[in-house]
Amino acid sequence: MFRTLAITGAAAVVLAACNLPKLVPPAHAQGFKPNCYADLSSGFAINEIETTSDDVTVPVSASGAFVEIGGGCDVQAGRFVFGPWGSFSLSDTDAKLTADGETLKLSIDNTFAAGLRAGFLIQDTTIVFGKVGYATSEADGIGSRLDGIRVGGGLEAQLIGNLWFRFGGDHTFYDTETENGVKARTSATEVKAGAVIKF
Repeated sequence: MFRTLAITGAAAVVLAACNLPKLVPPAHAQGFKPNCYADLSSGFAINEIETTSDDVTVPVSASGAFVEIGGGCDVQAGRFVFGPWGSFSLSDTDAKLTADGETLKLSIDNTFAAGLRAGFLIQDTTIVFGKVGYATSEADGIGSRLDGIRVGGGLEAQLIGNLWFRFGGDHTFYDTETENGVKARTSATEVKAGAVIKF
C-alpha cells in the first residue's frame, strides 16, 4: 500500500511540474540578442559659432528647435548593450553677423549623423547609454557643409510593450571652415526627448 501511495505521489508531483508555466529569463540573462529600433524625437539646439576675421574674434550664437528621426540595432550581452545608430534631423537655426558694413548669415540646418553607442541596463526596463559618431550638416555662410565628431548620451525607459521613452543630449565639434576671409569654428549642443519603438 505504501508503495502504491509513493508511486501515486511521485506521479502527481511530475504532472504538477509539467503543468507549471515556463519561466522566461530576464532581459539581462538572455545573452547575445540583437534588438533593432526606430525613434522620433524633438528638442532644442544651440549652435556656437566663433568667427575670426582680420585677427578679430567674434562669438555668435544661434538657437532653434529641431525634429529628428533615427534608428539602430543593439546587441545585448548580460546587462550591457552596444551597436550602431543613425539619425537625420531637420532644423533651422540662423544667426547674423555684421562686419565691415556687410551682414553675413550663419546657419546650420539639416544634419546626418551615425556612429556607435553602448549602454547599461540599470533595470530590465531602463537603459543609460553613451554614444560617439560622425555628423555632417548643411550650412550657410560658413561653408556649404560642416563635418565633425558627435558625442552624447541619455536614458531610455520602457513605457509599455515595445514603446520606450528616451531623453538625452548631443554635442558636435565641427571642423573649422573659412569663407570670404572669415574663419568659423562651430559647435552644436542639442537637448531632446522622444519615443522609441523596439522590434
